[in-house]
Amino acid sequence: QDAAYKLEALGLDPDLVVLSPLARAADTGRAFLARKPSFPQDRILTWESAAEMRFGDWDNMMVKDMPTDSICHLFYLGQNAVVKSSGLYIDPASGNTVPGENFVEVLHRTQNMLSTLTETVDGLPSRSDGKPKQVIIYGHSMAGAALSVLTGNGKQVDGQSYLGFDGKYIMPNATPVKLVDAA
Repeated sequence: QDAAYKLEALGLDPDLVVLSPLARAADTGRAFLARKPSFPQDRILTWESAAEMRFGDWDNMMVKDMPTDSICHLFYLGQNAVVKSSGLYIDPASGNTVPGENFVEVLHRTQNMLSTLTETVDGLPSRSDGKPKQVIIYGHSMAGAALSVLTGNGKQVDGQSYLGFDGKYIMPNATPVKLVDAA
């Protein structure tokens, strides 16, 4: 609900809403959409490509709880984009398992999502108010970090802009971040 209030305060009038299939982000999106009952249902899309990074058997674990010799510390603390868990990721909705991902793989998945998004937005009618089309994506921290990196939108940390993907460089949870102004 807090994220819905934050978005509503920004006065956003989206033309398209993309939801992650994972409950936490999808529920946040639905809380915002509940305030807009006339929003066209065919413009609410759920895309697997908007899902969080598949952390394998690191999913839902805190770094501090991992063994000190775990390779995960290279990812979390060393910003190593190719490190990943050797364990399988278990989809919470279906129970299906898939291999874990590293951040480079998330970047590739997100790049594909951006291509699909561009095609989808290009197919939408122009706005009657003449303003650029707006898209809201309800995703997750690492998927958001991938979007941030791919769109060149770093986070300001200590007076500098960074394109890091974890730690103090990551996008804030449940906080709207404007990535791109469409032409």
